[in-house]
Amino acid sequence: MALETSHKVQIAIAVLGLVGTLTVAGIANWDKIFPPPTPPSIELGLKFMAEERYKEAVAVLKPFAREGDARAQYYVARIYDMEWIESGDPVGDKIRASYWYKKAAAQNFEDSQSCYERVENYLNTEGVSAADQVRRFFIWGEESGHREGI
Repeated sequence: MALETSHKVQIAIAVLGLVGTLTVAGIANWDKIFPPPTPPSIELGLKFMAEERYKEAVAVLKPFAREGDARAQYYVARIYDMEWIESGDPVGDKIRASYWYKKAAAQNFEDSQSCYERVENYLNTEGVSAADQVRRFFIWGEESGHREGI
């Protein structure tokens, strides 16, 4: 049985009305239907550390460290200090560790002061070149969030 043209038009109008209603309801409840992703947390960074996913841990923790969170600063320093990320630049990693340990130590976080002193001792006594000492300022600038360094 074929539908008459008027019935086809009525069905089309009803379908469009239903789609329009669902669309408006969907837009109004978009956050309920598709909730925004949860922003990363320090705990997520620590979870990545426990799973030995150090690059991801640094990516999550470093923004918190830059905002002044001593715990994030300490753990970013620890990752660099222990060379858990294979950067091919062990001196640069120690310089990065020194930067973040110093920030955490300024807030009296755990054993960051002794870690800072140990890393500084390494940098000052292990035959680190004068060029590496100059690089320190550029690396510290990068770690603070300035792309070009200081």
